[in-house]
Amino acid sequence: MPRLSIIISAYNCEEYIKESIDSILDQTYKDFEIIIADDGSKDNTRKIIDRIKDPRIKKYHNQKNIGLLKTWNKLIEYSQSDFLAWQDADDISNPTRLEKQVKALEDDSDLMLIGTNFVRHYPNIKRSTFSNFPLDDCDIKNYIDQKHQVPFIGASKMIRRKVFDHVELFRNFFDRLGWEDFDLILRISEKFKVKNLSEHLYEYRYVSNSASRYINENLYLKPFINEVGFFLYEQRKLQYGLDGLMPNGPQEDFINFLNELKIQIEKKPSLIYQWSCKNKINNYDLLNAGKEIIYLLKKYPLDYQNWILLLKILRSSSVLILKNKGQGLINDF
Repeated sequence: MPRLSIIISAYNCEEYIKESIDSILDQTYKDFEIIIADDGSKDNTRKIIDRIKDPRIKKYHNQKNIGLLKTWNKLIEYSQSDFLAWQDADDISNPTRLEKQVKALEDDSDLMLIGTNFVRHYPNIKRSTFSNFPLDDCDIKNYIDQKHQVPFIGASKMIRRKVFDHVELFRNFFDRLGWEDFDLILRISEKFKVKNLSEHLYEYRYVSNSASRYINENLYLKPFINEVGFFLYEQRKLQYGLDGLMPNGPQEDFINFLNELKIQIEKKPSLIYQWSCKNKINNYDLLNAGKEIIYLLKKYPLDYQNWILLLKILRSSSVLILKNKGQGLINDF
């Protein structure tokens, strides 16, 4: 039985999937298996996966799209390894990533989750940024409490499988909303020691259509998903580890909180589109952000926030034009 299983869910990523898988197959650490599923892609992703012949790859394709969260939970059940790691289907792992993460877990029996710093690539503008996460358990937990942000990239985490004896898998509430990996990381960090490696061992590629974009009944929560995740986090701190998604947790308080958010969207439905537009601006996806702002200005011309977003797009475009004349790297704050 391999010591490590790498979980990969792939959806409509034919351009990048082979490079992503190859970056795992070429690792300096060799005692692993890849457990992969194509999640009902409409392009050639599945055919490309099936053409890769390596005994370490185990394929459990979905006949239809079920989403990232459910695919991850399904693939975890097929693994029996001591350690679990993840790889997004359009990303790349540094050749020493797995070796260094496994060593960190082997050197510290109390450590349950090990992350890495990462490089974020923006292919449409040929730019990159570098993360600067806190490294030690204490610093990570202080950062979480003070900033209400999760200082990990979910796709580069590695965990001990036995953590699931104490912590639930990815929770269905976050299906199609994102944040399922941050929710899991927070719940692990509340009970166990966690850590980040200082090296940038993972390369994240921003691709605007790399995940399933199905609409569900909780779509209205997308602009508030960080607030929702940390509302649950604060509930667990106050309620002895219980939150509103747990059978015996403070469900009524959580439902009331969600209803308040729903009222905000009902009063101002443009919030969902503005959130999407801001996300694209932050990821330098200015062409698609421009398309969204045109829609917003036509539908909600009197909303001054839309004009502010337009100014941000124009400013970002101007900055990129200037930077193209200079160096090719933008560093994170």
